[in-house]
Amino acid sequence: MRLPAAVIRGRGWASTDRAEEVAALSAIEGVKFVDGSLNLIAGVPVWLAPDSAVYRNGSQVFWRASLDGLSVMIGRWTSGCPAHVFEIFAGVRLRDALNLQDGDIVNLDIPDEIVSSPGPSLRDRLIWNLFWKFRERLIYRDGFYMTLMHNRTVRGYAWRSMQKE
Repeated sequence: MRLPAAVIRGRGWASTDRAEEVAALSAIEGVKFVDGSLNLIAGVPVWLAPDSAVYRNGSQVFWRASLDGLSVMIGRWTSGCPAHVFEIFAGVRLRDALNLQDGDIVNLDIPDEIVSSPGPSLRDRLIWNLFWKFRERLIYRDGFYMTLMHNRTVRGYAWRSMQKE
């Protein structure tokens, strides 16, 4: 599956918060992964199959993919990662290697075998549209919106728009 996605600036937490996972991915792939990640936002949701992951550490799950021809790992957290958000880890600093700026569109090639099968239900897609369509970038830009998404009442519905266990 080829998925166009926009580059977006994250909060800068991956450099420290994902250090253990980056070391594990480096060992698995035999390539030194750089600290940090490239954050991508797609215009449509894609749920990935956790049982097809290459590596898992608690709620952090990782799959192989490619980004504009470079081998990468997709990282997601299963404790609330919206299905249109992709955290990308690689052996090179992707912003430099691909000369990327915020807002640039890249092609994320996701192997079909890691996409959840059967696909999301109509209900899951409708709920994703309700909570995220035209608000895809708010995960990184609006702390209030993410607080709302984790509100007990809203979370009871919104979880269907997130990466599943």
